[in-house]
Amino acid sequence: MFTLFFAGRDFAPRLTIGSENAQDFLQGHYLRAFARVARVLRGLRNVVGFDTLNEPHYGLVGWPDVRRTSRYRHGLAHSWYQAMLAGEGFPQQARAALPEDALHSAVRSSGRLGGGG
Repeated sequence: MFTLFFAGRDFAPRLTIGSENAQDFLQGHYLRAFARVARVLRGLRNVVGFDTLNEPHYGLVGWPDVRRTSRYRHGLAHSWYQAMLAGEGFPQQARAALPEDALHSAVRSSGRLGGGG
């Protein structure tokens, strides 16, 4: 979803919700929702602010190959592409990895991702 939110016009230019591009739809609804929150909280003396996005993920923006897993992984390490396939109901084998240090991971086992498995 963050890919569509931040770069939907680039990654899915023909994807529309109603008659609106997915990125414009998501950002517009998001901004209107938080404008409403701000109006409701405006007069409360005990509220000094609020955070609208806590550590957003960049999604696929800048990811060079959706078939590769991240080198910084922990647990089932599937690629973006495998996650997409699993989301469509196609089971995927994913490796389980535990980080040994900041730059390398050790593969410990494998598991099934998606497809009810």
